[in-house]
Amino acid sequence: MKRLLTIIFIFAASFLFSQQIKNSGLFQQNISFFNPSATAYQTKHYATIIYDEKLSTFPGNPTTFIAQYEKNLEKINSGIGILMANENIGFAKYNIGMFQYRYTLKTGEESRILVGTSAGVFHSKFPDIIIISNSNDTLEGGSQGKFTMNIGASYQWKNLYAGISALNVTKPLFDRLNYNSAIHYVAHANYVFNVSDKFKISPQAKLMTELVQLSATFNLRFEHYNKFWYLAGVRNVKSFLFGAGVQFWDRLYIGYLYEHFTNFLGKYGPSHEAFVTFKINN
Repeated sequence: MKRLLTIIFIFAASFLFSQQIKNSGLFQQNISFFNPSATAYQTKHYATIIYDEKLSTFPGNPTTFIAQYEKNLEKINSGIGILMANENIGFAKYNIGMFQYRYTLKTGEESRILVGTSAGVFHSKFPDIIIISNSNDTLEGGSQGKFTMNIGASYQWKNLYAGISALNVTKPLFDRLNYNSAIHYVAHANYVFNVSDKFKISPQAKLMTELVQLSATFNLRFEHYNKFWYLAGVRNVKSFLFGAGVQFWDRLYIGYLYEHFTNFLGKYGPSHEAFVTFKINN
């Protein structure tokens, strides 16, 4: 029964969330996870821990843990980083370890182009699964690993930041399930409106696709006194996002996101995402 639930969730997560790559509602908080050109692009040092739990009451529900550290190399217009991620869906377990690199080309006083890449190891552990068909085919499980790479580019002009990226550009690990391994394409953008010295509004958008399904997330973020922020958003017109966070000592950031589903998945509970980030800007 648990294996059946695992299969259901793999395909449900893929179909409903386009979540073969983790699709965070707080995507602006860790852009470099899906676009390496954002590696340490705003800070001298950046470290974050993110925990994400989808559909909290569903047996074997997806949980994701991400840890990142990034450093800006200003003298050579670059940034480097290390990313570790772990995801569990039922019996399926995935681990990613990647090195990130970003180079910045200044195109004007207030504009620049950033390009980046990340490369590392994608490791999976999967149980044997019987695929119900005329032949009762079996997909053997076990532990496997492969080299994986992401590429990305972004553009910054004044308060506008936009980018595109391609993830998992190497050959997929699971061709038959096509989970957590298909090539994904991402486009994202945000703009900060400085309403006053104490208040900012930032619309944010992110599109992700593996050329089969499209996941679209739109957020509106409010910031007060450069200390408190609030967020409301929608994903695929199937869930609503609500988030809030606070900043301490200009270095420590804590935030939380709640996702409520309006379709049948709502009966399996909401999704939760939380992060703790440490930044040094000078």
